Amino acid sequence: MSEHAPLAGALLAALSASLVHLAWQGLLVGAAHAGYRLFSRGSSPAARHAHALAGLRALFVCVGATFALTLRRLLLSPAHLFEARFFAPERLVLPTAGLDAWVVGAWGCGVLLLALRSGLGFWGVKRLKDSAE
Repeated sequence: MSEHAPLAGALLAALSASLVHLAWQGLLVGAAHAGYRLFSRGSSPAARHAHALAGLRALFVCVGATFALTLRRLLLSPAHLFEARFFAPERLVLPTAGLDAWVVGAWGCGVLLLALRSGLGFWGVKRLKDSAE
């Protein structure tokens, strides 16, 4: 087994945990944004747009902070617990035990699909603009 296997396992576990935690963090940020929209019906579109961008920034910070904190916790654990956590599946303590690669892979596929959707949308708008000229 490679000498980098524990670090790679820790990175994968931290990324997977970050993506799993993003689900409830996104719900909280979305609920806060929905509450703002409910009480800011008369505000300007620029203010609503700025608040939406702040929500997106908050999600970016949530993922980064969760990744950093999880990775720190995993790497600072005693060596015997660290090895047991990544090399003995029956002792895994993360809620994503055994699903780390699947979660990260599914997330990556989702990112690619959304990028494709955005690209096709941009292409469609460009075609419409070109046909109008």
